[in-house]
Amino acid sequence: MWSEHLSVRDTMRRFVINDHGIIKHWEHIYLEEGPEGLAVERRGSVSTGRPRKLSKEVEEDMIAENQRLRAKVVTALSPYYRRTAQPQDSPEP
Repeated sequence: MWSEHLSVRDTMRRFVINDHGIIKHWEHIYLEEGPEGLAVERRGSVSTGRPRKLSKEVEEDMIAENQRLRAKVVTALSPYYRRTAQPQDSPEP
């Protein structure tokens, strides 16, 4: 592209590519990694979500945190449940 003094638009026409983003992406790879970077297969989408499997240490930390938070909620709500759980005096037939 540079050696032939082509613009992005001219490069798109020459290689019959309809998206200027592809050319800009290739240019970025070339500038960052050199010509070897263009030889790397880069198909597929990059995962942006959480990892499929958490490490054992992280999983144990999350379980402990979950248990701590549940205990905190139970403690906060226990006065409410004590009031509503007491049997009401009802007339016996």
